[in-house]
Amino acid sequence: MQKWEYLQIHVESSKTRLLASVSGNEVDDKKEFADLTGLMRFLNSLGAEGWEMVNADRNEYGFQNYFFKRPIE
Repeated sequence: MQKWEYLQIHVESSKTRLLASVSGNEVDDKKEFADLTGLMRFLNSLGAEGWEMVNADRNEYGFQNYFFKRPIE
């Protein structure tokens, strides 16, 4: 049976701050981006590492969440 690990990226768009955790463990308390182009580069780099985006949402406060998964080998 295939096992997965999950990555959630939480973005506070007004301050372009990034908070990341992998399988519930914080991996980077924050990264600052000068603009959303930097964020897009970061998200694209996750794809190159085998992460597949499975969901994205945005709430009324401007927070964005991106959810990824990849197989555990």
